[in-house]
This record gives sequence, C-alpha cells and structure tokens, in this order.
Amino acid sequence: MVVGKGNRILNDGTYAFLYDGNGNLTRRTTLVSGAPTGAYIQYTWDHRNQLTKIEFYNAPVNSRSSLPRRTFAARRTQGRTSAQRRRVVL
Repeated sequence: MVVGKGNRILNDGTYAFLYDGNGNLTRRTTLVSGAPTGAYIQYTWDHRNQLTKIEFYNAPVNSRSSLPRRTFAARRTQGRTSAQRRRVVL
C-alpha cells in the first residue's frame, strides 16, 4: 500500500487513486500486477465538495481488438475495440 500527502491512499495493489486539491477522490483506476488496465471510475465534485457525478469507464487490457475479421454480406468488417462508458448523475 502506498500512502501519500494528507494520509491519502495512492495505491493499494488493486486500485490506484487520484485526488483533487481539496482531498476529494477524483479517479480510481483498476490495476493488474501493478499496471493499469484502462478501466477506471471518474468522480466529479462541486465547489461545496459534494459528489455530483460518477462515470464508469471499461477498457480492454490490450488496445488491440480480440475480435477476428469477418466477411459479412460481401463486405469486410473488422472488430474494433473502444472504451465503454456508463454515467451516473447524482
């Protein structure tokens, strides 16, 4: 476990954490073997330090697509990988 300024946890082996200047958690990134996977949760706070938004981002471990190229309806398509996002507004 890595603890930073203000006694804030920066890394617990499973997640890495980022904070704003007021000490609010702004991002939690998922780690695998100490490396970020690309999946994270973004937290947004207002000027009164009240949580206003939570966004979930799920990204693949590798940037390359694991989907094969396919021929469908006489045209070639290729699987693409893009980050998926889910938003929760409080």
